[in-house]
Amino acid sequence: MTEILTRVMGVLQRVSDMSELSGAATVVFGVIFVFGLLNCILGYRILRFWMMLFGFGMGAAMGLVVGYISGTESRVLLLIAMAAGGFALGAIAFLVYRAGIFLLGAGLGLSLSIYVLHPTTSFIFFVCMLLGVGLGVLALRYS
Repeated sequence: MTEILTRVMGVLQRVSDMSELSGAATVVFGVIFVFGLLNCILGYRILRFWMMLFGFGMGAAMGLVVGYISGTESRVLLLIAMAAGGFALGAIAFLVYRAGIFLLGAGLGLSLSIYVLHPTTSFIFFVCMLLGVGLGVLALRYS
């Protein structure tokens, strides 16, 4: 256990010494660190929160895409579409357990596949989406 903590503190020290890390990136890193720490402490009890968070993020992204495709040029209308989609999918993920598990798995799979594959074409992005949906289905099957 002490070796793990030593490694974590070493990583934190290296990240804090990086000159390229801006103030905003430090805040984002801190928020992610706090969420990770909460997940370690609370474990399964915080699962609904993560499901709601991923549902909100995916719903907001879908709301933005729908607003953009519909030709809306107003930023306010795009923000309203994002908020509506985010709240709708976040509520569904929170209230319907199996939908939340799928959204959590799909969101993680999509995020990881985009991070690993760096899609530059529509085909690679489609592959990333398929990997996300596949991981969501696996999460449903083994939950």
